[in-house]
Amino acid sequence: MRAASLLAVAAFVAPSSFAQDKAVAPEVLTVNKGDRIVLLGAGMGSRMNHFGHFETEFFLRFPVSQISIRNMCDEGNTPGFRPHPGRNHDGQFAFPGAKELVHKKYQINTKPAGHFETADQWLTRLKADTVIAFFGFNSSFEGPADVERFKKEFEAFIVHTQGQKYNGKSAPQLALVSPSALQDLSATYGIPNGAAQNANLALYTEAMRDIAARNRVLFVDTFAPSKAWYQDGKEYTTDGALLNDRGYRKLAPLLAESIFGTGGYDSTKREAVHAAVTEKNWAWLNDYKIPNGVHVYGRRYKPFGPGNYPFELKKTREMTEIRDRAIWSATAGEKFDLAAADAVTSGLPPVKSNYRPGGKNGNVKYNKGAVSQTQIKVADGYRIELFADEEQFPDLANPVQMAFDNKGRLWVATMASYPHYRIGDPRPQDKLIIFEDTDNDGKADKQINFAEDLHIPIGFEISHDGVYVSQSGSLIRLKDEDGDDKYDTKEVLLSGFDDHDTHHAISAFCADPSGAFIMCEGVFLHSNVESAYGPQRGTNGGFFRYSPQRKHLIRYSQFSIPNPWGVAFDDYGQDFFLHTSGTSLTWMMPGTVTTRYGFNMRAPDIITGNKVRPTSGIEFVSSRHFPDEVQGDILINNTIGFLGTKQHTMADEGTGFKSTFRHDLVKGSDRNFRPVDMEFAPDGSLYLVDWHNALIGHMQHNARDPDRDHSHGRVFRITYPDRPLVKPAQVAGASIPALLDNLKLPEYRTRYRTRRELRGRDGNAVMAALHKWSSSLNQSDPGFEHHLVEALWVSWGLNRVHEVQPLLKQLLRAKDYRARAAAVRVLRYSGHQIPDHLPLLRRAAADGHGRVRMEAIVAASWLGKTEGLSVLEVASNPRVPNAVVSKTAEATLDEKGVLHFAGRSLGTTRVDTITISLPGRKQTLNLAEVEIISGGKNIAAQARISQSSRYDDTLLVPLLIDGNPDTFAHSKEGDNNPRFVFKFPRPVVIDKVKVFNRKGYEGRFRDGQVTFATAGRDLLMIKANLSARISVAGMDSWLAPVYKTALAYLQGQVIEADAAPVYTTHLTGAEKAIFLRGAEVFNREGHCITCHQSDGMGLPAAQFPPLAGSEWVTGPEERLIKLTLHGLYGPIEVKGEKFPGVVPMTPFKMLSDQEVAEVLSFVRNTFGNKAPMVTAETVKRVRAATRSQDSFYTPAELRKAYPQ
Repeated sequence: MRAASLLAVAAFVAPSSFAQDKAVAPEVLTVNKGDRIVLLGAGMGSRMNHFGHFETEFFLRFPVSQISIRNMCDEGNTPGFRPHPGRNHDGQFAFPGAKELVHKKYQINTKPAGHFETADQWLTRLKADTVIAFFGFNSSFEGPADVERFKKEFEAFIVHTQGQKYNGKSAPQLALVSPSALQDLSATYGIPNGAAQNANLALYTEAMRDIAARNRVLFVDTFAPSKAWYQDGKEYTTDGALLNDRGYRKLAPLLAESIFGTGGYDSTKREAVHAAVTEKNWAWLNDYKIPNGVHVYGRRYKPFGPGNYPFELKKTREMTEIRDRAIWSATAGEKFDLAAADAVTSGLPPVKSNYRPGGKNGNVKYNKGAVSQTQIKVADGYRIELFADEEQFPDLANPVQMAFDNKGRLWVATMASYPHYRIGDPRPQDKLIIFEDTDNDGKADKQINFAEDLHIPIGFEISHDGVYVSQSGSLIRLKDEDGDDKYDTKEVLLSGFDDHDTHHAISAFCADPSGAFIMCEGVFLHSNVESAYGPQRGTNGGFFRYSPQRKHLIRYSQFSIPNPWGVAFDDYGQDFFLHTSGTSLTWMMPGTVTTRYGFNMRAPDIITGNKVRPTSGIEFVSSRHFPDEVQGDILINNTIGFLGTKQHTMADEGTGFKSTFRHDLVKGSDRNFRPVDMEFAPDGSLYLVDWHNALIGHMQHNARDPDRDHSHGRVFRITYPDRPLVKPAQVAGASIPALLDNLKLPEYRTRYRTRRELRGRDGNAVMAALHKWSSSLNQSDPGFEHHLVEALWVSWGLNRVHEVQPLLKQLLRAKDYRARAAAVRVLRYSGHQIPDHLPLLRRAAADGHGRVRMEAIVAASWLGKTEGLSVLEVASNPRVPNAVVSKTAEATLDEKGVLHFAGRSLGTTRVDTITISLPGRKQTLNLAEVEIISGGKNIAAQARISQSSRYDDTLLVPLLIDGNPDTFAHSKEGDNNPRFVFKFPRPVVIDKVKVFNRKGYEGRFRDGQVTFATAGRDLLMIKANLSARISVAGMDSWLAPVYKTALAYLQGQVIEADAAPVYTTHLTGAEKAIFLRGAEVFNREGHCITCHQSDGMGLPAAQFPPLAGSEWVTGPEERLIKLTLHGLYGPIEVKGEKFPGVVPMTPFKMLSDQEVAEVLSFVRNTFGNKAPMVTAETVKRVRAATRSQDSFYTPAELRKAYPQ
């Protein structure tokens, strides 16, 4: 037996230059009474917080040691890289010099902010005696090419750590733990078999072993033992990489014995010790990973944080130490009264509400649901009724998301604990509630609580294998094993999602046609999630996509957006989302080009008018119960100012889409009405969830404001009485043939739920029926190709696309471009099953429709460099056989003024004559150069060239191909229909014709055209356009940016989004520098730009007035400072336009004097404004003079005080 106390680590470990020293690493670390052990590193260590087995094993072996253990591990960490949204940029790196040692892609500034302590600061405050480090997993996905760089980073961490005295006396003992191996679960889940990544893990494990030995540090290999565990056929991981409960039970004794020796052992106390450890970890995580940290130590700490969180953290740490004592008592077999001990911890100061009636705020005297219903108006012909409220169902408190299950029952997630749990309060009891209308009277009469121990379930998705829920930085799965509609098992599937701002955390889940669900994530967050596919990192706004079938998580897209809330798919699988503060609806696909850490794409807006903010929840109209003319419209909820639901049309426009405002479907006058989600029910009616809260806003009020509501919530039902309800299709319990026939129904949500049901059935039976069903479809049915798409989606949902390859290829050649685009998306996610996926993507890249090409371009961006670039090459120069040739097209200018006449519409049709002409009387044709591109080469010189008339004997057509842009060919002045003709000896395929105008005479060719012909027959005529600029290879404004971004990424470059607008000003020098700093404040999320917009024109439809030309901006500076510091509420006139002022301007007391001066100087000197600069000294004086102002100013009182 090895004794844990025999050996100790030296106080300082020499660097690698002493590698030849004969000293060796310790066999085990010492265990001394009162020691403080800290775990550092990545996900394998971090996830121990959810299981507690290692700590349990340790305390069972050393029961009288009175040791405390703190787990500081976090997903995504590397030895030198510790990403966190609450630390400034330099704090993302673990020790001096680490930034230069970590992988280059992580050196970028992702703009984190806050005063969250660095790793060294935490270790010093914890007085760490022993450090156990878990690294190597994330780094290993960089493969063999990066191992040498990793070794330098790893060794620098060791040297730095052993050069510290965290406990104030000596260097810490250090143990290094390798990653575990990947388990082959490919036969069960269709995930990678792990062989390739295990080769990388083996390489990095050996690298860690070598560096540890060189630095005489204890090293624990978990890679080799874990491979041995997997031989028994049991599942030790959730996805092949992440250990599950069984895996951590296996790992725990290995770590305890390898690091500290065997010690004593009393297994009879396991249950009690494990319970105590679990309780301690709960308290510890409310400190180290407290939800909503942006208010605790982040950029929203002020103005309310100082009054709350120092006290809450103090109490949390006291309660954590109490739970250390509870663990020690459990090891001794003694009872411990937690409640009594907690009762004497520090109290929390009372919080005073800053609630003021009106404006964004509602009324703290709540109407009953029936009364509230009378204050909600709907468009002509519609009816709204109360389905459920908190009076009948008290658990319906602050509902946030909803969904109908396959039985037609309504599920609602509630989060009464929002914004986040407060230490010392009863544990959170947020819920997933199932509501039923058993007597079909349109009102709920039955409630079942599926789950009632959740915390901020801000997103959930009912799937074929359980219910997936967002939970405090984790994605969990709840399963009902016995059919009683209450969950029995809870599994942490993935962790490392950021909840730094709880209303920005993964939310508003919505499944794509395969059943993979999209999760929204807002700005400020830095998620780092580990899986068998490698670390997935997200920064500052974007989406994750998780496929339950393949256990596959990806950072789906990353945009420059504040807080997306709501995703919806159209009938062909194109997805759209809302981002609240920007008041924008965006098509998702352009942003799904492969993401890069720290870079976010621009999110173009489809909405062109009647904008309001903030939006929350979208749904396409797809119900025969609603009028025919509104089918395909999109519905958008709004929760501040305008309280209701806007309805917009949605139509194709080139590659993308366009939208126009139709009407307000729902408009509420109850100021507490906050519609946040909606979904069409099986009977075709529309259900609407009302969060219902008087206080709105996360930074306008204290998170602990006593007037924040935690008890109200409603669900409303909208019908169109003049049309019959839809007869609900049977989904749950229906036969497979009946389910397949459901896929022909017009209602999207019926098909959505049907596909979910099919994913849960026997795969072999479904596939057999699917082949029969799809082959029997009527080809003359107008919905034939859409039915085929649905069939393809069923196979995709079963992860069996390889069994329907003929169907996939048939749809890739479909007549309807929407069906072709849908097929390309399936191909993108099923490429691992389709041997010829690359040639198929290349063909799609040459499609005649931009949407299909975009799908191929996006897919290419996720491939390897060589494969991806081969697809993009086709996309930039497509040639598609096409029997039908367009008769006219339009040329455009490139950045150098060269006209491009693309022959793309010709496909592979060969031509023998190209005529460049200027139709009409009294015309003069003079051009400098002509290039005719075929197969990437200029073949103009191969043609016989003629001209219809001559200016003289020198300016002849051979000058068009001499390569000199300063020479030119010239027709007779004032000729009729002058032309230059290129005649080829044999027909050729033409990619494009480039025409170089004579310098200074470009306008002469304004009406020019190029005609392509063969055998005397005109095939295509292209007109010149001297105003429209070509973007990329003839691509429209939707497609070109996606192509450019994909190309840059594949070439190792990055195109960053236009995150901040470019503002103009007359200021120069030092004043210009102040102006630019003010622009940064203006552009912060939740600050000025949110309401007043990047152009300073505001959002009049949402009652946000303009800043451009506003007398309130350029007038008296003291007046402007006052309303900025204390807010403004009430009727106001700006530039002659009256605004009712029901939405107040937010007070910005939290800004420093300098920041206020800078942002006000900015708005006074841009948007066409020109006014004197504001100084910090003036702001300081006004702030002091108005310190007693505890409410909004009104425009009337400020006008009176400052009559200008």
